[in-house]
Amino acid sequence: MNLPDGTFSVSSERSYIHILTILDDKYVDVTTAFFQAVKTMQNGTVVASPYFDMLDGARAVEMGNVKLDTGLIELDQDEVAFDTCLGQTLATVAAIMNSLVVLYMSWLHGLSLLVTVLSSRYVLDFLENYKAYPVVGSAGFVNWRLHGPEYVRGHDYDQNLVNILLRGFVVGLCKHIGFCRTVGISVLYDEEDLTTRSMDFDFLSQITPEAAVMEIEKAEKWLLSTGKLADDSLLDICMKFLHLVKQLVLLENLLLLLLPLFEANKVTVQCLHEGLKVLPELSNYSYVELPRGCVSRFVQLDCNNKHIPNANYSIPSGEAYANFEQFF
Repeated sequence: MNLPDGTFSVSSERSYIHILTILDDKYVDVTTAFFQAVKTMQNGTVVASPYFDMLDGARAVEMGNVKLDTGLIELDQDEVAFDTCLGQTLATVAAIMNSLVVLYMSWLHGLSLLVTVLSSRYVLDFLENYKAYPVVGSAGFVNWRLHGPEYVRGHDYDQNLVNILLRGFVVGLCKHIGFCRTVGISVLYDEEDLTTRSMDFDFLSQITPEAAVMEIEKAEKWLLSTGKLADDSLLDICMKFLHLVKQLVLLENLLLLLLPLFEANKVTVQCLHEGLKVLPELSNYSYVELPRGCVSRFVQLDCNNKHIPNANYSIPSGEAYANFEQFF
């Protein structure tokens, strides 16, 4: 209970904790009380509490161990404060989309989302926004902790490249990953085939493929409307990335069972052929370097991570695109 002098009293017949000092309105200094409470404990003793499960106890033991404690992951300022709604050039946006393709194929290669797709700050910030306000048309890249609630993003060309073009690609990729997770959870029996743990994020499981395709087509229309401002080869590459992710979203329709009344059921695999068409050029293009902090271990430190620290991982780009061809 709160005491008149601003301290906090914990009542317990067997506890050594009597008074906890309130440092401010957020943190409580429990150092002295903690060491008083454990004075009489023998080494190796495990104390069971009804308020914590076994996993919580195991994680408490991990604290302070750099191999086990994700709170000790070191990030530089560029990684912590990476601004995903900041404008980028068309060449950089193409490089980011390429990196997301490679990270996606790395996930299918047997890695977790944590060290592959979610290591991209663009995917992470988008899913954070969607989690807070689950309307796909409104979710974007703004990191509200970085900008504050009064922030209004700009609409210059470079910012629209990120917030319209790249966003459309990320929407499609997240929707497809959500579909893959559903298949993995519902059909596959061995999680080693596909790691489906999602860090409590919803990969757009509640929206239809058509809604995701609409977001992609908005990006396509915007890019074509501003094509005179872009290099023709880069414009073509970005359009192919959007076309590719659209075909991934449309894959979901292959598993829909249609029962037409007056004509034979037709199964179209056009999306597979369309996806294959664009892969060679995307694979052979020379991309610029990614912005510093764009891919990092920030998600492992910042989100609901119940796993030990791991290095990010991606398979070589050539291998990723070769596997993509096999995928289609």
